[in-house]
Amino acid sequence: MKCSILIFAALALPAFADQRGDTPDSRPSTPQEQLAKFHVPPGFEVQLVAAEPEIQKPINLNFDAAGRLWVTGSELYPWPASTDANGEPIPDFDQGWRGIVDNFKVGDKAPQPSSVGKDSVRILGDFGPDGHARKITIFADRLNIPSGVQPLPRKPGAKGDTAIVYSIPNIWLIGDPDGDGFAQKREPLYTGFGYTDTHGGSSSYIYWIDGWIYGTHGFKNHSEVRDRNGKVTVVDSGNTYRFRPDGTAFEIYAHGQTNPFGLAFDPLGNLFSADSHSKPVYMLLRGGYYEGIGKQHDGLGFAPRITDDDHGSSAIAGIAYYADDKWPEEYRGNLFNGNPVTQKINRDRLEWHGSTPKAIRMPDFLTCDDPWFRPVNLKLGPDGALYIADFYNPIIGHYEVPLTHPARDHTHGRIWRVVWRGGKEDSAGATDSAPGSTGRWPVALGGPPSAPGVEETSPLQPSASPRPDVSGGPPETTGPRPVLPVA
Repeated sequence: MKCSILIFAALALPAFADQRGDTPDSRPSTPQEQLAKFHVPPGFEVQLVAAEPEIQKPINLNFDAAGRLWVTGSELYPWPASTDANGEPIPDFDQGWRGIVDNFKVGDKAPQPSSVGKDSVRILGDFGPDGHARKITIFADRLNIPSGVQPLPRKPGAKGDTAIVYSIPNIWLIGDPDGDGFAQKREPLYTGFGYTDTHGGSSSYIYWIDGWIYGTHGFKNHSEVRDRNGKVTVVDSGNTYRFRPDGTAFEIYAHGQTNPFGLAFDPLGNLFSADSHSKPVYMLLRGGYYEGIGKQHDGLGFAPRITDDDHGSSAIAGIAYYADDKWPEEYRGNLFNGNPVTQKINRDRLEWHGSTPKAIRMPDFLTCDDPWFRPVNLKLGPDGALYIADFYNPIIGHYEVPLTHPARDHTHGRIWRVVWRGGKEDSAGATDSAPGSTGRWPVALGGPPSAPGVEETSPLQPSASPRPDVSGGPPETTGPRPVLPVA
């Protein structure tokens, strides 16, 4: 969540009308009423995947190998509970709470902290041709503003699912050992995350083919992240990091940015991020230092940016790279950003000059006339559709409006997907394959990790499953596809 929850050379740019959408006095629409307020290019269609009360306010999205959509949701935000994912008191919570109250100058208007977590991770599946998730299960409850989720491949012999989840104040390994669909096992992998600013939590998880999970750390928070070996890594405010799923290693990947929220790899392994109060789109270089509020470089200067267009917003949340062939050629290889300030999905075309891209802002891909529409996370689905987490709220930012403002909504949330209807191929119906089947996955994901019910025997084991051919995309290498290692 970044100025996400809310949030977050020179190029010749077309004129864009970007207006800030603060509307604390407005009323919510029903999901059906909101659906009629979307605008997308001809040939595209917006579909409702899920809405309250079936889900909470969504923060992060991720898919597993069976095509199921994992969603972290919150009722608590922006005020954390005093207990962790196991229901245990958070050490030094009073000091942490005081940091929130002082930082946001709330004074005696602060509410009493909840003594129990109220948030969850839910799994959505069995998607109908209209996009609706016909099966929604609560995988884990009693969580504390969970802003990151990464489902894992199954270990040999395992009965149930396992996922990496951030819930204040730790990154957790959460599992369902008896296979009943609910996570009873919760082990801290990495501890010591700060939460002075709860819209800057650990988030944006991507399990990449190198065996690391990549994530972002947001504005204002000071974290002293301890791994299972006892090593401590200090992380201050905006940074991008990666960690091993077994808790043995955590390291900074790229330094800086203000409040990054959203990561996406392209088929060649280039890592793109979304940020607020710096630039909305970056291609991150490992070890690079990036501009941001209060950030300094290492003496060699800041790493290069790929755009100077702020997309009309101080809060960008979520990024997706379109690496599939379901949409027309002009949209392939494009970047899409959530813009909760202007109620839009921005679109950038990458113009490559050798190994260096420029992000060329294109006409906005999606707009919405509903002032509560807050797209905070985007994810390319295995069906080639673009999935959107809508934090649905009249309040945009963590800073612009007091944390105690009575209009802050805690109960509404929607997930949408955008499909292409204008061509011969129909995007309806997400791949929700049965355990063990081979679904069609975007090449940017390197093909799926092992699906639930499919056992892995060794890390980076070659797979016999072919990688999809993405016409119009960057050239691919040939040879066996590595499979993600099991935690």
